[in-house]
Amino acid sequence: MAAKSQNGSVGELEAFAKELLQVLGALVEEREGVLEAVLPDAHRKTLGGDGFARLAFDPHTAEKAGIQYLSLGSPLADELIAMASRMGSVTRWYINGLRWSQRRAIHLDQWKARFANARIFYDEMEIPFACHYLLFNFQVSYLSDEKREEVHTVVVDSGSLQPAPKLQEGWRRMRLEPKRDFYAPDADCLPNAASLTAAYQRSIQLLQIQIAATVATYQRRASRHFEMESLRINTFYDDTKDELRRRLERTEEPERRRTLEHKIEASEVERERKLADAGAKHHLRVALSLLNAAIVSQPKVSGRVQVQNRYATAEASVVFDPLTGALELPSCHVCHNGATTIHLCANGHLACDACILTCSACQRVHCRECGVGACSVCGRALCAHNQNRCPSCGQVTCQDHRGRCH
Repeated sequence: MAAKSQNGSVGELEAFAKELLQVLGALVEEREGVLEAVLPDAHRKTLGGDGFARLAFDPHTAEKAGIQYLSLGSPLADELIAMASRMGSVTRWYINGLRWSQRRAIHLDQWKARFANARIFYDEMEIPFACHYLLFNFQVSYLSDEKREEVHTVVVDSGSLQPAPKLQEGWRRMRLEPKRDFYAPDADCLPNAASLTAAYQRSIQLLQIQIAATVATYQRRASRHFEMESLRINTFYDDTKDELRRRLERTEEPERRRTLEHKIEASEVERERKLADAGAKHHLRVALSLLNAAIVSQPKVSGRVQVQNRYATAEASVVFDPLTGALELPSCHVCHNGATTIHLCANGHLACDACILTCSACQRVHCRECGVGACSVCGRALCAHNQNRCPSCGQVTCQDHRGRCH
């Protein structure tokens, strides 16, 4: 029983060490009972001065391989536990001290949203609720011939999936506290697994937008470095090839000529290998790693509006944010961004200017998720009801160009 308990403790320690090193941003690999990790710059001094750690959880393995033995109660294990307790991979905060008019918070005449092709009807019922933001801190690594690392923060509204840049800008002015001083019916409820997954995926999209300019800059730099190294490699092997060809022209001995021809072929093979190595070395790779996350909750006030036109009806939320003192923009059904101009899709979706298409046949507005295609002949947009699919080639055409796709 004691041996079984000890083995269980060792397994838990190994799993803990591996997970913690990965969270810290290390590249971790496990082989034959040994944990090998390439450490990030910020933790090299604490965990390994040369930037590389090899840990064994069995004393015989550690002694045989001449590597560090990690056990419960050892100084390194205590340091790892202390780092984990200081870090807090997931936490929760509340934005306290927010006040608003208890009579009426929502005034539609102050809403900056405009519905282009529909009318709205407000039922004037206001309900306080807790809005849960998901804050993600990512480590972004740019890897090519050199390594650069950055930390980026992304905040996403778990309900609307809209980014929250104003929330990030106002951290210092907020009362962020671990206990709440406000009441909302769902204040202590956490987003469900589906909402958390959607918020995380959305945060990845927003992060990619954040780093797009930096990625382009590093890509140009890596391309320039590759061009310079390729020029150096080609110059060297061109000179080598010319010298070998001159020797080949000067000799008439068959055996000597065959040797020089083989050298020329080998030189070209080595040139290609060197160019391939240089391409791999200067190829930019971007690695995203989630460092930690937090749930930040604040009170808001919600109302419902009915949006309708002659083709469809939908419901939308109108939300008052006491932190900004303004009504939030409605979310686009397709891109989840807040939009000042909203269109009601013929299938009941709310979409922004960038995410709608008007069918050239029926003139109805459709969002990009509703199967809008284009005529293969004239390129005009066509909704699903007005697409003519060719039985021979399968291409879509409008009524005017039916049968003219091939």
